[in-house]
Amino acid sequence: MSEALSIAKRFTDTYSAAVAGRDKTAIMSLYAPDVRVFDLWSTWSHEGAEAWGTSLDEWFDSIESGTHSATFTELRAYGDHDVVVVESFVRYAWHSPEGEQEWMDNRLTWAIVQHKGEWVVAHEHTSAPVDAENGLVSTKREVDAHHPNS
Repeated sequence: MSEALSIAKRFTDTYSAAVAGRDKTAIMSLYAPDVRVFDLWSTWSHEGAEAWGTSLDEWFDSIESGTHSATFTELRAYGDHDVVVVESFVRYAWHSPEGEQEWMDNRLTWAIVQHKGEWVVAHEHTSAPVDAENGLVSTKREVDAHHPNS
């Protein structure tokens, strides 16, 4: 496993465990103080860890208690000793108040850099495709056996 992929795996494992535990502190430990986040929801950008932390508070406050997960698939990482770029699909899953399994899929890119001797996310970008006909965001990724990246 390359160093870049090892770093990416460490970040995705920490993030997934933190989502399952609703542990904002663990999630925020991954981010640089001056992180810029282009999130899929509501705001054009979150400037700095404080703004991103407020968004995480809102997210955790909006979800019901119970099991939550963030699963990373098709993880790729590129880089060297200064910068690692990570790209992945992420499935956020939970149970509705009625007990139904629900989920949404995102595309994720992280730019991970060295900050005071530690690797941190300096930039995060999440997205999902928009249907050209109706303008709706598609948060359910359909994977075709012949085209796994569809």
